[in-house]
Amino acid sequence: MTTDGFSDDQNYDFALYHRREILAVEGVADVELAGLPQETIYVEPNLAVAANQNIPVEAVVNALAMSDSLVDAGELGNTRLQTADGTDSVSDIAGPSVGLACQVVNTADIATVSRERIQDPGLMIRHYSSDISTIGIAGLATENIVEVGKRVDARLAEIITTLPAGVDLHSIYEQHEVVDAASNVFLVNLAMSSSSPSLWGHGPRSR
Repeated sequence: MTTDGFSDDQNYDFALYHRREILAVEGVADVELAGLPQETIYVEPNLAVAANQNIPVEAVVNALAMSDSLVDAGELGNTRLQTADGTDSVSDIAGPSVGLACQVVNTADIATVSRERIQDPGLMIRHYSSDISTIGIAGLATENIVEVGKRVDARLAEIITTLPAGVDLHSIYEQHEVVDAASNVFLVNLAMSSSSPSLWGHGPRSR
């Protein structure tokens, strides 16, 4: 799927919409998305502001710990940084208050909170120099994969008409088409072998 000119948030929305609609197709077992932009929320304490207000960085960390679970995000100078894991909202991370010595401030008052793309993602998929995401579709083992594929194709044809210009689908590998073509070749070969006359050779009799 290519989404030229759209934001990362919109890319996620388009991909999730496709997944939800395809999962509703009869015979589909699972839909896997890959190649979507990976983002993270960074919390960078302003050490000068924190020191001026006598607020240690650990107080910010504790405030975040009370609002969510934490994961390491590296170091800034001699200060270890941690960020909340399990939420995708910048406001949720910037909102927790920090209390120390009868003083209460918001995390955003003493730290910069931003949401950005991961600079070194675990997976990037490109097609003709453009970033793309892929939609992998698996059919139920008990279903005819050719028929499931046809139903998926029909639903995708309906979906694409509802999406804005710039969102396009490009097929990479369509298993149902490959299986259908192989089945047709087998049936043709079988029919040809069944209709061919049998030839028997007779040599001279020995005496």
